[in-house]
Amino acid sequence: MKLTSKQSVLFLGLLMNLSPVFAHSGNGAEGMLAGLMHPLMGIDHVLVMLCVGVWAAMQQGRLRYLCPLTFLGAMAVGAMFAMYGGVLPLAEGWVACSVVVMGVLVGRSITLTMSISLGLLMVLAVAHGYVHAAELSAGVDARWFALGFLLSTAVLHGVGFWVGQAMRTSRPLFSALGIVCVGAGISLFVSLSN
Repeated sequence: MKLTSKQSVLFLGLLMNLSPVFAHSGNGAEGMLAGLMHPLMGIDHVLVMLCVGVWAAMQQGRLRYLCPLTFLGAMAVGAMFAMYGGVLPLAEGWVACSVVVMGVLVGRSITLTMSISLGLLMVLAVAHGYVHAAELSAGVDARWFALGFLLSTAVLHGVGFWVGQAMRTSRPLFSALGIVCVGAGISLFVSLSN
């Protein structure tokens, strides 16, 4: 039986999730589940991940796919930085900033050059990856946790891309999403300053 590429990825994900259950008394499975759920627990993460997908759908050519892939790669770098004891000053502030920035980009349908787009996404993603890993619970397998939140992030990017494709001709919906993000980002900044 020949598997499609989508089926192969799902099958590989299942295998990776099952193997540590036997090898590490469940830490891998717990880490993977915690990682999968973590991005879904904060409105800041959900909004940014969806907006990256929506914004990618607004792009042309390779940039449509490079935006989410770059975000995922830089997020992994930020997570590794935190896991190895690195300190990113004002990381929560950068996350709040990312909500505002992505809200403006989507809400105003702004497109940038490839280098500026990818550079901006890298900076924002490093902060998200760092914050995810810095909040890692003791005893949870960090590698599986990271794989879980990267997979969850990829799914949110995919949902955002689909939404962006579906509402390509509806400028008011882009504006509404942008307003929600900017409002959420500002409220995060206010809560950080208290």
